[in-house]
Amino acid sequence: MKNSILNYITRSPASAVGNSPARFASPSSSSKNAPSVHSNKKATPMKAKKDIGKKNKKENYNTGDLVWGLLEGYPWWPGIVCPGPSSKDHFNKKRKELHVQFFDQPPNRAWLKLQKVQRFTNSLDGPSSSCEDEKFKKVCEEADKAAKMTLGERVKLLVEFPPSDEEMEAEDDLGEDGDGDNGGDSDKSKENVDTNSRVKRRRERDVNFTLKAKRQRILELDGDDSEDEYKPAQEESDSEDSASSGVPEDEVSDVEEFSEEDSPVKKKASKRKLTTPSSKKAVKQMTLAPLSSGKKNSVSSSPSVRDNTKIRLSMFSAEDEPACDVGSQQEKQWTHLSMDFLREDKIMDAQKRRPNDPEYDPKTLYLPEDLKGKLTPAHRQWWDIKSKNFDVVLFFKVGKFYELFHMDAVIGVKELNLLFMKGDYAHSGFPEISYAKYSQTLIQKGYKVARIEQTETPEMADARCKKMSRSSKFDKVVNRELCRITTRGTMTCGVLEGDIGDSRARYLLAIAEQKIGSQSSSLGVCFVDTTIGSFHLGQFEDDKHFSRLRTLMAHHSPVQILYEKGRISGSLKGVICMVPVERDGLAPESEFWNADKTLNFLSENAYFDEQEEDWPQELLNLSTGDKRTVRGDRELAIRALGAVIWYLNRCLIDQELVSLRQFHWYEPIQEFSQQSVSPNQTDSYMKSQRNMVLDEITLKNLEVVVNSSGTEEGTLLQQLDRCVTPFGKRLLRQWVCNPLCRPKGINSRLDAIEDILAHKDAIETVIGLLRQLPDLQRLLSRIHTQGHGKRSQDHPDSRAILFEAQIYSKRKITDFISALNGFKVAAEIQDLMHKLVGDSQSELLKQILTLERDGGRFPDLIPQLQFFEGAFDKKQALKDGCITPANGVDREYDMALRNLQEVESQFQGYLKEQSQFFGCKVVYYGTGRNRYQLEVASGAARKAGSDYELQSQRKGYQRFHTSTTKELYSRQVNAEEQRDAAIKDITRRVFAQFDKHFRQWDGAVQCLSVLDVLFALAEFSRSFEGVMCRPKVLALTPDQPVVLDIKGGRHPCLSGNLLASSGNFVPNPTHLGGEEPTLLLLTGPNMGGKSTLMRQAGLIVILAQLGSFVPAETCTLTTQDRIFTRLGASDSIMTGESTFFVELSETAAILQHASPYSFVLLDELGRGTATFDGTSIAHAVVKKLADLKCLTIFSTHYFSLVEDFESHPSVSLGHMACMVEDANEEDPTEETIAFLYQLSSRACPKSYGFNAARLAGLPLPIIRKAHSVAKNFEATLAGRNFFQSICLNSQKAKELRKVLTAAI
Repeated sequence: MKNSILNYITRSPASAVGNSPARFASPSSSSKNAPSVHSNKKATPMKAKKDIGKKNKKENYNTGDLVWGLLEGYPWWPGIVCPGPSSKDHFNKKRKELHVQFFDQPPNRAWLKLQKVQRFTNSLDGPSSSCEDEKFKKVCEEADKAAKMTLGERVKLLVEFPPSDEEMEAEDDLGEDGDGDNGGDSDKSKENVDTNSRVKRRRERDVNFTLKAKRQRILELDGDDSEDEYKPAQEESDSEDSASSGVPEDEVSDVEEFSEEDSPVKKKASKRKLTTPSSKKAVKQMTLAPLSSGKKNSVSSSPSVRDNTKIRLSMFSAEDEPACDVGSQQEKQWTHLSMDFLREDKIMDAQKRRPNDPEYDPKTLYLPEDLKGKLTPAHRQWWDIKSKNFDVVLFFKVGKFYELFHMDAVIGVKELNLLFMKGDYAHSGFPEISYAKYSQTLIQKGYKVARIEQTETPEMADARCKKMSRSSKFDKVVNRELCRITTRGTMTCGVLEGDIGDSRARYLLAIAEQKIGSQSSSLGVCFVDTTIGSFHLGQFEDDKHFSRLRTLMAHHSPVQILYEKGRISGSLKGVICMVPVERDGLAPESEFWNADKTLNFLSENAYFDEQEEDWPQELLNLSTGDKRTVRGDRELAIRALGAVIWYLNRCLIDQELVSLRQFHWYEPIQEFSQQSVSPNQTDSYMKSQRNMVLDEITLKNLEVVVNSSGTEEGTLLQQLDRCVTPFGKRLLRQWVCNPLCRPKGINSRLDAIEDILAHKDAIETVIGLLRQLPDLQRLLSRIHTQGHGKRSQDHPDSRAILFEAQIYSKRKITDFISALNGFKVAAEIQDLMHKLVGDSQSELLKQILTLERDGGRFPDLIPQLQFFEGAFDKKQALKDGCITPANGVDREYDMALRNLQEVESQFQGYLKEQSQFFGCKVVYYGTGRNRYQLEVASGAARKAGSDYELQSQRKGYQRFHTSTTKELYSRQVNAEEQRDAAIKDITRRVFAQFDKHFRQWDGAVQCLSVLDVLFALAEFSRSFEGVMCRPKVLALTPDQPVVLDIKGGRHPCLSGNLLASSGNFVPNPTHLGGEEPTLLLLTGPNMGGKSTLMRQAGLIVILAQLGSFVPAETCTLTTQDRIFTRLGASDSIMTGESTFFVELSETAAILQHASPYSFVLLDELGRGTATFDGTSIAHAVVKKLADLKCLTIFSTHYFSLVEDFESHPSVSLGHMACMVEDANEEDPTEETIAFLYQLSSRACPKSYGFNAARLAGLPLPIIRKAHSVAKNFEATLAGRNFFQSICLNSQKAKELRKVLTAAI
């Protein structure tokens, strides 16, 4: 409960929740003796207020003067006039407010209107002198003592307070001349307006909730949100008769369980006034001592909630209620737990299907008809929406708060640390401004969140009901609509949702499957990153292990997967279930659309009508010319797209994302098949390869992007990620997962890194500019959404009544200005870098830093930036929360202004004509609808004819309307309405105008992301702790065989590691191919470094083909089309696969798809079965790879393999060296093995497994016993081998028979 309101105020008695200060006590705890605002019986409150107001007009107060002060909801309280916390002035001239420090423990202070201040003489002669409360008596004694002090002595009693945010704003005007109309008797300061409206809303909420079922509203305020309260309009505090819901007290139904009281637009005051506080039916007047800063010390460094906020929140204090025990409330049998239709054995979906039905829809709930009639109108709304979105947590708007009911409230208490409100049904909530915090918390925990907004004000609801011939109580409730469903895969970083805080792409993936025999399937995929609106579609065949799909999910990690329920194979479902993400099964046809329905939906919804262009080319390629007929080889891809669009449509974000037109065709990994590719085709196959294939297994085994724990700690990506922009980080991950295969592209990146390293000092300036950039990719998507015309008309959000709309408008403009400033910096970066690397040898740098008009790829942003720079006043827009365009920016607005100017000009011309006609000065008179009356001197008015209609007169003057003034006035009203309509939508239209240049803005972001990644690779090369070199990448030719030659190689992920920094890391060479054999058969002791060497070689190859410098003295290689790995040992319990089966499955993929240009890393194959079986399988695999002549490192402990292949021309032998001290053939526990971690030639004589056993802590007797058994086993095996060798030799066999015959 870190920021809970209960830290500051509670509706329950203070002692029950541990709030010890008396000022936090509930009124119920002292209601009998509490001082009352109306305790002075000599005068009514209104009369007293008027008298004080008149008196204070003549009063002058100085610092140190004693006064009585009155806050709403508090008794008159003694205090001292004190300086303000920021301006140090005690009086705000403009606001007519006096700063008062109240006597209390600890002291506290507030700004008060002069009408609510009275000079203090003594405690017996004051507005609250008749109070008998002990606390009040004590405070009055302190005030009496102060009254006897001198002014200087009283000043010493003042305590210095840190200013709150509101006080800083309030004191900006101190010392200025107050021309505003908010002073005097109006009493409409922000603080008092807020306080009065809070009291009135709270009073009516208590009535609407009924005294029989009081509940505790639990708010949890976000300490970072400075705008944590709703600021009502001034008219909201004009009358005590105005109820916040617009419903008189005597018309409130006792059965209404939650009310509409917090509608942002208040109803007109009812003719029947609410009962006064003295009435028996009225809510009791709250009586709390003035609040302090909430700490025992008088000075607080940074209060988490402002003092004025605490004062206002105290207005929510209720009385006569026991404390809320969270633990007991969670165990309470809530109403929804006793509802029969929610019982586990009776729950059904909307179609009355039970969960055991294959077609059961968990997204819906059957709601009995008889229940609906028993519900209150608002509660019925909640159940109607919940029954259609049963898998979603509803954030249901009630006034200013999002409220959670029933099972959703239980989740809110459990996951969000909210507290239950009082009542028989589960109920919790929080303020609108905290939506981003609470929704993201639930979403990250795997929940789906729906935002339900009020789309009507009470006035609008009344008007709607009046148009109906007959309305029921269910019609009279304000409309609410589902405005957004947010899941892990559909986050968009909107103004309400806020930033995600994670730069990584978040993919929503849909998969469609069609089986092709028993060994393969055809798959259609569509995945979208909703934060930037980028769609990818693809269709491909996959093997029975779904290797391509696994690789796709490793490269583009999904956070949510959609699949066709009942239409996918068990093996595919097993693969999906292995991914620890949210999974949703969609009903075939109705939710997971077929191809025809998808294309028809795209055509009928006109997603691309606002753009002048036709459908995106990638979508046109999926269909025939009519856009409604699917191509046969693209059907599954379109079905997957249909599933994604249906889901986005359900979440109400399809319009904003699809209209971005960012569709890309996904090409899966190109797999080499030894059965389908003949030897003479391998050269052409390699030339067609654009990227090296790193499949899911390789990425996992080499820890390229994630480690075994699922994080980036210690991975290659973490080592390389020196990017300073979010979009650069996303591109770097793509580069790491897709290294290049073509030497030209690799060398271009290497050239760029060399150029960057050569201009180190100047590059630091550019990196500093890059750091200033926001996430421009996501900002572009956000601005597109906010500027989308169709969405602004049709989306429920366009009708939502938001209490913090001004804050959200300012956020939109802040984002827009941030984007403009970001692109201004981008243009500056382009200019600096283009001058810096004008003579660069890197074609890549030249392309991304040269303007398009000069043959490069960087768009010319200057014209557009200049246009928007002068389009509006940025400071004023941020202040007002809306954009007022300059002339020439918006056609509609300019036309409205021209019409107004034209009418005004005609008015002035007509006025001159009338002055000439009457022969005297004629002026216009009137306001509002009575504007433009011609005021003429009575003497000259005799000339007025029948066309002059007398409207009014004053002494010496008469005022007329004519047909001309009426016509001009009508035209002016139309022009004003046109201007107001233009202003209302102007911000969206400016955003839309910016969005028209989306391709240019996006092109600049793409160039900057490449630059950021190149800077990151250069920084990695510069800062690596060890020798770095530029790899020499050779093109494959008939005269150039495959080769990998590394001298002094180091593991790239051990930079900064304790081992590396200590200088103890041992560099190692790797020589494969060329003049050397292509396969290294690697042996050595356990823990000797074999796996490290293999991973090191694989990562260096990835780095080299990525276009980065590598940690080695020298590195020469031909490009590899793919890296295969079979490292480590693990089973797959979820799919029922043993460790050995997993090993063989991975090995089978290697043998099937490895080409002569692949790099294979195999570690201890065959250890998961019997020795003879394992040895045999390992032998066959080594033979196959040696004959294929692909580069291979094969580590093993089977020394028979060494004997079998020591003379093979394509196999070299090597081992990780070690040194044995105190060698003891009889007792291995006496030996000490020193690992040298150095690759040496020839084979290792032993594996020294007993040394590993000793290091692992096995008991020494066990090790000795095992050694004895091993010796016997070796002797027996040696005898068998000797006998077998003799028997296989015919000559020796004959001699042996002779010897045996003679012996017998």
